[in-house]
Amino acid sequence: MEIIARNDVPTQAQEEHLLAMAATQYRLAMGKCGVPAHLHDGLVAYLVHHRMTGSFLRAVLDNNLRLAFLRADAASAAGLPGLVAFLVDWAPMVAWGSEDLVDAWLRRENLG
Repeated sequence: MEIIARNDVPTQAQEEHLLAMAATQYRLAMGKCGVPAHLHDGLVAYLVHHRMTGSFLRAVLDNNLRLAFLRADAASAAGLPGLVAFLVDWAPMVAWGSEDLVDAWLRRENLG
């Protein structure tokens, strides 16, 4: 794969390669942080492709602890500390923390 110059617009193949690399990095980080495996696909879809998540992940991303626990299954509840550690250490700050930030991320706004 060729290097993308700072001012060049990446080709579709280059962009797909970069997204795949990001997804791989996120998956490795989720494993190290202890994020339950059944949440990995949803988080990657959200962070890499700006897709809506399930109700538990949405509550976590919105920073709504009460709702997150109400919507969590046992494995998700047990993995919540690792999930939050992953978000703090790896997720873009503009992608989570409030309903407004999550909504903007889903609309692909505030990506700067």
